[in-house]
Amino acid sequence: MMGKLPPYLFTLLVLFGAVTSCSSIKNKSEEKLYPVTLSFFIHTPYCGGAYPGPEQQKGYTNPMNLYEFALYEAAEQFGFHQHTNKLIQKFKVDSKGEILLNLAPGNYYVVLADKALPFKTFYTKNDIGDGVTNNSSDEACFLQWYRTPDFRFTVIRAPEQKHSRTFNAFCYNGLNPCVYYIGPLPPSSPPR
Repeated sequence: MMGKLPPYLFTLLVLFGAVTSCSSIKNKSEEKLYPVTLSFFIHTPYCGGAYPGPEQQKGYTNPMNLYEFALYEAAEQFGFHQHTNKLIQKFKVDSKGEILLNLAPGNYYVVLADKALPFKTFYTKNDIGDGVTNNSSDEACFLQWYRTPDFRFTVIRAPEQKHSRTFNAFCYNGLNPCVYYIGPLPPSSPPR
């Protein structure tokens, strides 16, 4: 059995514990913020029509003009997205597909704005298969797409940080990987 501590020793232990616990609790709102430029582009493949030249066959890449996104703090560097994760902010990129944010050091991820919705709402909104021009994959495809962050990045203690992401579009369906086009092909299109 431990004996009684002298009052001054007990007071020193309490003060030491309070000082060390307070100094170790530091949330992101107290940390210095660093400017981070995020740039978003979309690559659209050649989808048929007139016979393409070599450059046209490569498709084209443009800024994601005025797209909306949601920024989350990443609990784990390679974790899955859930709409209940800590949302930092929603934002819309400018006409150059860019936004400047001030962020504390740490790991973050970005998703298209629809992924900030609960899954069932996201699924209903994005399941556009009609059986005439588009067919949809099963719900598991939509869940995998929903849970996968679109862009991960780390903010470090350094000025002028830039991160960019190029999304790959699908012919006739934009960024939706779970719907595929079954309608008529344009003239001169390669066979399916």
